[in-house]
Amino acid sequence: MVCRALTIVLVMLAAAAPVAAATGVAAAEQGAALGRDQSRVRDRMREVEEHLLEMAHLLDADQPEKADQLRRALSLSRERFIVSHMEDIRGLLGEERFGEAGGLQEEVLADLASLAAMLTDEDSAGELARLREAEKALSSLLQDQSALAARQRRRDLADEQAGLAERSDDLKERLRGGPGADELGGATDAMRSAETALRAGEFERAAGAQEEAAEHLADALALVRRTINRLAERRANLVRRQVRTLLSTMLEKQRTVGAETEQTARDFARAERLTRAMRLAAAGLAAAQDGLAEQAAEAADVAGRDTTLPAMPVALAGVREDMAAAAALLRDTDLGPATRRLQAQIEEALAALLDVLKPGLMPPVGQAGSPSKMRKEKDGAELSVDLLAELRIVRAVQGPLASRTAVLDELRGPGAGLDAEAARLAGRQSGITTIVRRLASALADADANAAAVRFRALAAMSDDAAAALRRVDGAADAHKVQREILGELDQLIAALEQQGGASATLKGGTEESGQQRPGAKTGAPRKAAEKTTLPGGQWQFGKQRDEEDADEAWMPDLPAAEKQAVRDALEAGRMPPRYRELLREYNKRLAAE
Repeated sequence: MVCRALTIVLVMLAAAAPVAAATGVAAAEQGAALGRDQSRVRDRMREVEEHLLEMAHLLDADQPEKADQLRRALSLSRERFIVSHMEDIRGLLGEERFGEAGGLQEEVLADLASLAAMLTDEDSAGELARLREAEKALSSLLQDQSALAARQRRRDLADEQAGLAERSDDLKERLRGGPGADELGGATDAMRSAETALRAGEFERAAGAQEEAAEHLADALALVRRTINRLAERRANLVRRQVRTLLSTMLEKQRTVGAETEQTARDFARAERLTRAMRLAAAGLAAAQDGLAEQAAEAADVAGRDTTLPAMPVALAGVREDMAAAAALLRDTDLGPATRRLQAQIEEALAALLDVLKPGLMPPVGQAGSPSKMRKEKDGAELSVDLLAELRIVRAVQGPLASRTAVLDELRGPGAGLDAEAARLAGRQSGITTIVRRLASALADADANAAAVRFRALAAMSDDAAAALRRVDGAADAHKVQREILGELDQLIAALEQQGGASATLKGGTEESGQQRPGAKTGAPRKAAEKTTLPGGQWQFGKQRDEEDADEAWMPDLPAAEKQAVRDALEAGRMPPRYRELLREYNKRLAAE
């Protein structure tokens, strides 16, 4: 029933979107038709609310948690006045006030996204938790069954085999009708056959039955894991769509608040004194900015449900902090350049984060082109975050942060009173440090150790920038480091984009000139480097390069032992390509002599 309610809400989203898209560009002759479409959408939303209430009553006795979930969704719908706003949109369309109708429609779409998030997240989270528990139980059962099969066959092992059969049967009941249930049924039957054979002393038959049980358990575990991946991917993609909708709505509202602040500031400049009406106008702007801060907090909460993008909640928390700071300035009737500059920076940050989540730029999790799962060929280790998207988010936060640091450096002077802004920027830079360190840990966990070292170096640079911001007159030093961070981020992003976003290969370090690169034709460096950097090269999961043919045609006259030595030296991964080429040329000359 909850799934049915979710389906209805998602249909509402799909139905409302075309109306929202059309209202902003409608001509007068389209107003009546759009008004009729909006009326149908409003009526369907009323039906959704009625269904939510009916289903909550039906589920009270047997599923009280889901009944509470539906009532929370209904409360959210009514608190946001979704139906009332839909009626307001219809009225605006009838009056041909298309711009206002389009703005209100964007708010309704964001509210519907929040409603869908509430219904979807609790359902999918519960199902994922259930399956992950089953995955652990299955993995443990498979290990125990394999260990039992490896022991010396004895009659007294029959009781242990019976215990494993009971565990398998219990797990099958927990997964009734779900992935792996049928395979667990087969495993249980095979275990009981093994138990019977062990009691009868028929050890060969017992061994065959135990092997069959292990195969069934392995199949069940694979099915459960595939289902977990599909659910997690579906959840992540829905979360990204919801965050994108919320960001789009916030950006439009922030632009409106910024424009109104600009106009009110001009009115203030023309006035001889601050009037009550002007104070009320500033208070209204502060309330609107506070409302946006609340929406940013909600968006951060929603984004936190996508475990492949841990940087997004951190970035949105920073935006919320800026919005709250702007609201505080407006409450103090401060509509000066600093307030308007902060609002412009908020717009820039929202636009950058929204750009990261563009459908064309961000492939759905689990589809071709999505880098969310980078796998090491050798043992299947995975990078559990979307590395390319994470780097884009870090870039979207670091860029405006560097701009603000530059402004801070320009404004710094006696009595400037910028300590609070410097502390805020230092906190934001520390947030970037935390994100990059998490990425380094994820890379290390996936055995991408060379890349992890590079990310740790990037985190150290970010830490240096934060420390500089906390020092008096340290903004210039901080900005210099921030520019270096941006250069490194751009290089990392370009390397991943060049590989289509899905490759596990990154170019390492800053490109060095031939004179600086060790082993280049120009020889060793002639002076010390101004700054130590990681060497060039590539990191990737699995083999570093394909096997190469030793090409024995050019060494026909060498003794067999020397030929083998050449083959060994040319084996993949033993030395850099340049040195392999030098060795090949040397042996060619040796063979020719």
